[in-house]
Amino acid sequence: CLVIGGILLLMAYGTKKYLVLASTDHRVIIRCGIFNQEVLQLRYRQIESVDILNTLTGNIFGYSSIIITGTGRMQLMIPFVQDAITFRDDLTQKLLESEEPLEHKSAAMGT
Repeated sequence: CLVIGGILLLMAYGTKKYLVLASTDHRVIIRCGIFNQEVLQLRYRQIESVDILNTLTGNIFGYSSIIITGTGRMQLMIPFVQDAITFRDDLTQKLLESEEPLEHKSAAMGT
């Protein structure tokens, strides 16, 4: 039981250490993985919501999981994110900034 707990702890540490989250002017970049590194780039228009999942152990050790829901049925869960609330708030702000104002859309349509 102690060996399994140690392995899970090492996996969590490795996931946290090798996770890169970045939000640029036009997209979110997520790089994760130790042996098989995966890079995912999502344009802001593909993102519908950004949520945070807190667990008891996450609250104790200071991490949360971020859940990004995209267009269609895409849902991406990013575990072991330190300071997830700041990342979510920053990403939400950039999502709001990337949307065009409704007045501008109406003027472009000629109404």
